[in-house]
Parts: sequence; structure tokens; C-alpha cells
Amino acid sequence: MWLTVLLALIGLTEGVGLLLVAQDSSELAGIIRSCGRMLANAWVIYGLIVWREVPWVRRFGVLLLGTAAAQLLALVFWTMGWTDMVIATAGAYAMAVIFYAGLWLIRILLSPGVAVFGVARTLIDEALRMKVAMVFIVKVAILIAVFPFIIDQDDFLKYRITSFLTWSLMATSALLSLMTLFLAIATISREQVQRQIFLTLTKPVNRAEYLVGKWLGITLLNLLLLSVAGAGIYAFTMLLNAQPARDDADRMAVQSEVLASRHWIEPTPPNPDELRLMYDALLESAREDDPERYGSPGDPPDTVTPADRNDLQQKVMLQWFSIPNLSWKTYRFNNLEEARRFNQPLQLRFKPKLAGSSLNGFVYIGMRINGRMYQKEGITTGEGFLKLAENNFHVINIPPDIIDERGGMSIDIYNPAPGGQRQPVLNFNPKDGVEVLYRVGGFEENLARTLVVIWMRLVFLAMLGLAAGTYLSFPVASLVCMLVYFTAAGNAYLAESLQYYAAFPKDSVPFFQKILWLISRVIQYVSEGEFYDLFKLVIKLIASGFMLVTPSFGDLNPTPLISDGRIVPGHMLYRAVVWSGGVWTGFVGLIGWLIFRSRELARVTV
Repeated sequence: MWLTVLLALIGLTEGVGLLLVAQDSSELAGIIRSCGRMLANAWVIYGLIVWREVPWVRRFGVLLLGTAAAQLLALVFWTMGWTDMVIATAGAYAMAVIFYAGLWLIRILLSPGVAVFGVARTLIDEALRMKVAMVFIVKVAILIAVFPFIIDQDDFLKYRITSFLTWSLMATSALLSLMTLFLAIATISREQVQRQIFLTLTKPVNRAEYLVGKWLGITLLNLLLLSVAGAGIYAFTMLLNAQPARDDADRMAVQSEVLASRHWIEPTPPNPDELRLMYDALLESAREDDPERYGSPGDPPDTVTPADRNDLQQKVMLQWFSIPNLSWKTYRFNNLEEARRFNQPLQLRFKPKLAGSSLNGFVYIGMRINGRMYQKEGITTGEGFLKLAENNFHVINIPPDIIDERGGMSIDIYNPAPGGQRQPVLNFNPKDGVEVLYRVGGFEENLARTLVVIWMRLVFLAMLGLAAGTYLSFPVASLVCMLVYFTAAGNAYLAESLQYYAAFPKDSVPFFQKILWLISRVIQYVSEGEFYDLFKLVIKLIASGFMLVTPSFGDLNPTPLISDGRIVPGHMLYRAVVWSGGVWTGFVGLIGWLIFRSRELARVTV
């Protein structure tokens, strides 16, 4: 009835207004239309108050009030001359509308009368009522909308877009991770403390369906939030892309190095045995200088401890990426058939650095690409050398037809003596100092891959929080989950640090021999009073064991890749879906279910 009267009132006044306009009574038509709109607004307010308990009226009222609040806030910003904040308000409002529409769609998907779906619906409604969850949701929307306007507007457009992508994705991932953990722990621990769980489990809902329903609700909520955040990140990235660039080179860098999906190839020696021969030579030299640490000359290479072997390998790579003065070094890039098939220009990206004082702040290099001397107007000197800023990344575009018949490309780099002045040793970072990149896709697909990887992380965290909440109180479960979360995020760094923290048998030693070594080392430390070394050994054992049962999020971080225009590789996507979203989530869920099914939630008293 309320909606019928509203539509009739609007239709009547607008219809009468059109008739009066046709009869050249524009002033009277305007008065009738204004009165009709005032009556319609009053009737809407009356209906929202009287029928506020009707679900669709309540949702309409929330949408209407949100729209009015956004318009009022935008008007205030516009009056104050803050046009950037007007755009940010519009963006945050659009994300809120998408989120609200997504909730309606999720409720429809969960409407069938299945026990798991019922628990999931209840969880989503509970999450919206919890102030903590809403705080995280609002923060995500506001941060994404505000980030583009707090970046230095005088910076290169490439760096502005890169900074926005990095910070917005990092903030979204961190906030949703914390929200997921707190929501998962709170929803199950609070229901046990307040005895609300009895109302659910006395219905035809077993404990496995209860846990799966809670997990499904959090997972769908995270999917919705990531979709909304992804839409906002994409929209504001395109908004930044529409802004003027510093120059043509800046505009080209945005399109080819940021808003792209590029595969990258690392260099290899022309001789496959070159690095191994360099390692063997360095190892023999180290054994002559320190036989107690590295072994005697002629011993097998695998007798070196993993930490020492890693140290020697790093020295080999540093040596291979170093070019003495008046010397050439060749770097080979293979497997470029895909680049030729895509017919996309190759990008040689390198960062030269001198091991000493530079000549006038610049570094000079000679370069041959597949035997052809490379020269470019503006940076090539009269001697044919490239004059480049030191310790900065430089990008050279290479046509795909230069790829040889073996599907590769050789880059020869020369460390010259320009004007007869000898340069110090020329160095490149072994990690990303010299590499070749080529485009294989667009930004949209890469952003979708990034969001999937982040979602899989949240899928695991949701189950982790539920499993912890089945047995532990909220404070203790939060501490345990945060420990697991930060360990997983820094797993790669912690593993590398533990190699140097305390001595330990190398990986090739059999397990039984490792046990004997540990027992003998503990006895030695106790007998000699070296309790600090014993403490370090115990800490390493505990940390190593904890890391074995913790997934590694450090290897599943797509944010640096997408912000640098690199494709999120298929193996990362596979590991995220199969291992984080499948194996680890299932393993933690099984443990949580086993604990939960054996718990006696209430004692029967007679």
C-alpha cells in the first residue's frame, strides 16, 4: 500500500505537470510538481517510520539515508573547495552501494533451507551487527577512496599509480586478515560463553555443519569485500591514469610497465657450467684459507653446511654480476619464444652501480644485443658508450624480431674507460639488476589473479580462527592466531635468519643422525656450561618445528608483482588455491572439528 500510494502520488503530480506544460502553464506546472515532490518525500519518511520492520522497507531506508548522507558530505566538501574529497566521497559511496547489493545477492544464494547455509546467513548478519567488523569494512572503503589524493601530485604518474596499488592492496589484505581472524574467533567463542550455541546445535545441525557454515559465511563475506575493494582499486587506478603525465616517457612507462601484465626472464651464463666452475673454485680457495670450516681441499662439495653453501653461492652470483674495467660479460636470456609469438617489444631492465666513485655522477657502459652494438640518441657518447645515471633503473625497448633462432637473446655489457679514465668495477644486483620483460596480458586479469591469491589467504585464516575458537578463549585464541599469521607472513625471512642463528646438521644428514647430533650437542653445552648456545639451539628447534606446521605467505605475496606490472604467475595461483585454500585449510579444519566434536559443551545435571 505504501509503495502504491507513493507511485500514484508521483505519477499524478508529474502527469498533471506535463499537461499544464503542454497548455503553456509552466509556472503552475512547476508549483504542482514542487508540491508533489514535497508530499512524496513526506510520504517516504512516513512510510520508513511506520513500516520500518518490513525487511525491504528497512533496506530501502538504509540506502536512502546513506545516499542523503553522501550527498550532504559531498556538498560540504564542494563548498569548501575540496574537489578531491568530493570524488573520494563518491567512490566510497559507490563501494558501499556495491557492498549492499552484494549482501542482498549472498542472502539469495544462501536462501535454500540447508543447515550449512542457515549458519552462514546467521554469521553474515552477526558480522554486520558487530562493531569491530564494521570498523574494518568502513576502513577499507575509506582508505581506498582517499589514497589517490594523499600521494604527491608532483611526482611521476608511474610512481603515483605504483604507490596507490601497493598501499591500497597492502591495506586491504592486512585489514581483511585481521577482521577475518577476530570475526572467526569471536563468533564461536562468544556463542560458547553466552550459551547461544545450544540453540543451534539442538536443531538438526551437527558440529561439522556448524563449523563449515561459519567458515562459508566468513569466506563469502571476504569474497564480497575483496570484490568491492578490487572494483574500487581498479576505478581509482583508471582515474589516476586519466591524469596528465609528466611527459611522453612517463605516459609510456605507465602503459608498458605498470598497467600491464609482464613475464620476466632472468639471465643465465652462455656456458651452463660457468657458475658451477666458479663455485668449485671459490670453495677450494675457501678450504685453503679455512679448512676447519669448509673442509679439506678435495672433499665432496656437499660436506659444506647449508649456511656456508648459501654464503658461497651468493658470492658466486655477486662475482658473476660484477664486470671489471675494460672487460666484457655476456648474459644470456632464453625461452623468449612466447615473446616472439605475442609480437610484443622486449624490455631490458637494468640498474648499474659502480664499486667506487663515479665519473661526474654517471656510469658509462658499452652494450651489444645479439652482436649488434646498441646506441640511442641522447644517451650515447661520441665514443659509442651509454651515459646513464648511476644506481637507477633503466629500461631499453628491444623489437621482438631480434630474438635469435634458438629463441633467446645475448646481452654483452662492457665496462669502458671513457676519455681514458678507468671506471671502478661495474656491478648489478643479482636479484633484479639485469632482466628482460615482455607483455603477456592486461592489468585487469592481473588484478583478478592478485585478489584470488589474497582471498585464498583469508580462506585459511577464517578456518584458523574458527579452529582456535573451538577450544580457546577469545584472548588466547587471538594471540595464537596472530602468532601463526605473522609467522606465515615472515616465513621466508625467518627461515633464512634461522640458518645463521645456531649450528644445525645439513639437510642431507639422515634423521636418526640428526637426533644423535642434537643429543651430543646438548650434552656438550651442558657439560661445558655454554647455556647461551644451548638456549639458541632450543629456540631454533622450536621455531623450525613451528614453521613446519605453518604455511608460507611470504611466497604468496602478489602485491609487489602487480605494482611493478609483472604477471602473477600460475604457480603462485596454484599454490594459493591448492595449498592455502585447500590443503592447509582442510588440515586446520579437520583439527578444529576433532577438538570441537570431543568437547562437552554442557553437563547434564539431575
